[in-house]
Amino acid sequence: MTDAMIAGAKTTESSTQPDIWTLRFDARQSTLIHHFAEELAGIGGPQTSGARSKAALAATALKLSCSKQQSELLRAYSEGHVCVLIFEGLRKITDSPPPHELPNLRSLENRHEVLWLAARNQILLEFVDHKAFAYDMDNEGKMIRLVANFKGGGLTRIPEEPAHKEISSHSGLALGPHTEAAPTEYMLNQESAMIINNTRALLELVK
Repeated sequence: MTDAMIAGAKTTESSTQPDIWTLRFDARQSTLIHHFAEELAGIGGPQTSGARSKAALAATALKLSCSKQQSELLRAYSEGHVCVLIFEGLRKITDSPPPHELPNLRSLENRHEVLWLAARNQILLEFVDHKAFAYDMDNEGKMIRLVANFKGGGLTRIPEEPAHKEISSHSGLALGPHTEAAPTEYMLNQESAMIINNTRALLELVK
C-alpha cells in the first residue's frame, strides 16, 4: 500500500492483514449512492435494459467525489494489489424487521429492497471497474442470485420438503472451501459491503 492510503486513515484503513482494506464513504457519498441505487431499483434493477449505463454513470459520479486516498485504494484494488475491499458508511434501506417466514423466491426477486441492494451492488462493482453480468446456467441467466433455503435441506423444513436435497451453496446449504470463477461481490449488511478479488486471493494461497 502507498503512504497516501496510510495517511488517509479516516477514509481508508487496513486490517491486521495487509491485503484486506476498508474504504469508508462520507455522508455526501453515501447519499449519492443511495440516490442512484433508488433510481436504478425504480426501473427494475440490474436485469433491466439500460441499467448498466445508469450504474456506470453513478460510478463515475462517485469516483469524482473521491478523496486522493480513496482513489489510490480503488486503483490498488483494480490493479490486483488488494484481495478484499470492504465498503463502510452505506445507508440503511429500511428499519423493518425480517419476515417470520421466508417468502417464496419469485416474490423476493421483485421486492424493492432486493432490487435496491442489487442496484447498489452493481454500482459498487462499476466503482471498482468490474461489470455485473449473468453467467449461471442454473440461475436462468439472471444477474441477481438469492441464496436461502428455497429448496429444502435447511434447519427449518419448508412446506414441500423434497426427499432429495440439492447439495449446493445456491440452495442455501453450507459447503466447504470452493472456488468462484470471477470477482464476487458480497453484501455484509445494509450499511457495509465487501468485494473479493478471487484471482488475487488465489495467488496469495499458492505462494
